[in-house]
Amino acid sequence: LARLAEGDYRLIVMHHHIVLDGWSMPLLLQDMLVLYATRGDSSVLPRQRPYRTYLEWLTGQDKDASLSAWANALAGLDEPALLTGRAQETVIEGRSNSVSVDLGADRTARLGELAGRLGVTVNTLMQSAWGVLVSRLTGQDDVVFGATVSGRPPQLDGVESMVGLFINTLPVRVRLNRADTVEQTVTRVQSEQASLLDHHYVGLSEIQRRVAGGVRFDSLVVFESYPVDAEGLAAQAAAIDGMGLESLEMDDTTTYPITLMIMGSSSLELRLKYLPGSVDPAGAQTILDRVVRVLDQFVADPAVPVGEVDLLDEVERSRVLEVWNDTARVVDGPGSLPGVFVEQVRRSPDAVAVVFEGE
Repeated sequence: LARLAEGDYRLIVMHHHIVLDGWSMPLLLQDMLVLYATRGDSSVLPRQRPYRTYLEWLTGQDKDASLSAWANALAGLDEPALLTGRAQETVIEGRSNSVSVDLGADRTARLGELAGRLGVTVNTLMQSAWGVLVSRLTGQDDVVFGATVSGRPPQLDGVESMVGLFINTLPVRVRLNRADTVEQTVTRVQSEQASLLDHHYVGLSEIQRRVAGGVRFDSLVVFESYPVDAEGLAAQAAAIDGMGLESLEMDDTTTYPITLMIMGSSSLELRLKYLPGSVDPAGAQTILDRVVRVLDQFVADPAVPVGEVDLLDEVERSRVLEVWNDTARVVDGPGSLPGVFVEQVRRSPDAVAVVFEGE
């Protein structure tokens, strides 16, 4: 490819695979089509800023100040948030499996309307919903999980058309006060994340070394918003010697036990990826269903206290309240709690049973 042949890029090559981020791939595909049409004439391609410009930008950043900002944002967070009981694996245990759901155009539109009304992004709604789910499943009101960011600093001109590896994984902290409304919680998450935008270039391992106690999590949220104009690329291909572009698909895996991916535009698709052994298919589907349930409640009433957002469906609620809490059976005998109580009453019927405020 012309951009790679310029010699300005220093791409990481591992086992004959060029390591790029998702944003770079459509750019390269578009250039491939242009070069095919022009029989390799790279002079028709616009000159792009090289990846080394980004590397030069990195050297000018105050990394210590950025690490201090992260340490301040994560101060007091000394308990890991683990849905599966284990943090990110260093070795991928095979390819991930997945379950998915299409939110549909109507539900997607309502999420967009809510985000606009609250002055937040749809990504923030997703992160807040995931924070609620992680909180309920771990029993913690202060949780952390990972989020994938583009890593392309907006203050660097031309960064949107650079080809290279910019993507980064960073911690997202969600503190839940159960009395706060959904609106208050979501806007706080947005504000806290916005304050860290200038520090997205710092590596996760560097943050973990700086923060006392470390930042450990086993789940990741990925909002894929890089532009992939499949229809435009297909039309461009059709104009080149009858070339056909039948489909454009991404095939990837995850190094985290659980990853929630959000894809699409007018109709969002949620895909929950999980590593073998981390969760079974039924459990993965349950988690995904609960994410959708939380989002629906966000939309239905953003003024509801976040502590009242319900993860359970009707079947699960019936199981907890009626099946597991069934008191219709008579449990008696010396070894049972009622039996022990009856025996104590028989031994000391006049003894004080309860003391409250001195009485």
